[in-house]
Amino acid sequence: MTPDLGGGWRPITIQVAAGDLPRTRAIVERFTSDARTSAKNGSAYVVIPNPQGLQADEHPFARDLVRALREARVPLQSVVS
Repeated sequence: MTPDLGGGWRPITIQVAAGDLPRTRAIVERFTSDARTSAKNGSAYVVIPNPQGLQADEHPFARDLVRALREARVPLQSVVS
């Protein structure tokens, strides 16, 4: 179960290879300081609160964040928002 991150209903969850976590975290920190990270079975997860439960196309930075990760050539295993 995903923890409640300050009312973070429908958080944005980004999955990358564990080795890509430092680069991913550096990019995410340009957009928010509220992200939490964890790792399991070779994958790393970055969970960003979404208190208003906004869809990706409504969210103030979700699209820009994914674009920045792709431009940095971080291989995304999944993005759920």
